[in-house]
Amino acid sequence: MATKKVIYFIAGTVPDATELADIAKLNAAKVPAYEIAVRTKLASPNFGAGKEAADYVAVKAGGTMPTAYNAVPVIDPANPPAQSLPATQAIVSHNVDIVVPVTGVYVTKIKATVVAGAITGFVLS
Repeated sequence: MATKKVIYFIAGTVPDATELADIAKLNAAKVPAYEIAVRTKLASPNFGAGKEAADYVAVKAGGTMPTAYNAVPVIDPANPPAQSLPATQAIVSHNVDIVVPVTGVYVTKIKATVVAGAITGFVLS
């Protein structure tokens, strides 16, 4: 899964408490992975070299961003969008029972078989 870039625009030159909390929420998102760039809307985010590339932008509630980013999707730091995993990957939560076929004899490892984003079996070895 490719890392997605998020530009979070702050209102001033230093993030306020709300902006810091939003940035922390974005940084805490492990899946999907985001590269978080913090920029002030008071200056060119790319040092005058045109618009900085980004997959998403974010601002605190009620905040504004440079108009050059109006076409870039805006995300809510408290609820980042889910991204699709490749068909050969799946996410498993801690302490969840998984009922699938198991083959082999456990020696030192277990290998999951993932098809279409779902675990379909395990091979012990």
